[in-house]
Amino acid sequence: MLNIIWNYFKEQLVGRILVEIFRGAVDDETELNVAEVMQPIYKLVNDTDANVRQELVEQLPHVAMICQEAPERFGNVFSNHLIRIIVNFHHDDDQQVRQSTHVALLKIIERGLLDKESAEFIVAPTLLRMPLLPAKLEFHRAIDCHWKQSTVSPIRVVVMW
Repeated sequence: MLNIIWNYFKEQLVGRILVEIFRGAVDDETELNVAEVMQPIYKLVNDTDANVRQELVEQLPHVAMICQEAPERFGNVFSNHLIRIIVNFHHDDDQQVRQSTHVALLKIIERGLLDKESAEFIVAPTLLRMPLLPAKLEFHRAIDCHWKQSTVSPIRVVVMW
């Protein structure tokens, strides 16, 4: 019984706790050891429970917005950690996780949080490889259309095979 309760709370709270950690650092004007905070998050990226991964990816745009409010406090947490996690989830085996990932990426693009370097060197190569993964094409066209309409400046893509 205790295991069931633990799994439920882990599933429901993982992303929200991350948001609260970053929000608390901004509100309290405290320093945050980003590497220390992100260590357990990377373990959750590989969690066997798809609901945990989905909850995490759904909260990442909120964390990105908080980081944008106080860039001096968090450094390059977005480009070094958050966008890489989101891109990683584009290849998840679970369709719901992938769909949530697409929504998260769209939110980040719509809010202008995606810097040119991250767009060019992290996101674009992943999106360009997506047509090569036939089982994972559900939202490729939607993201492609939205990407073209977004405010992200033109991107130079260098593909190296």
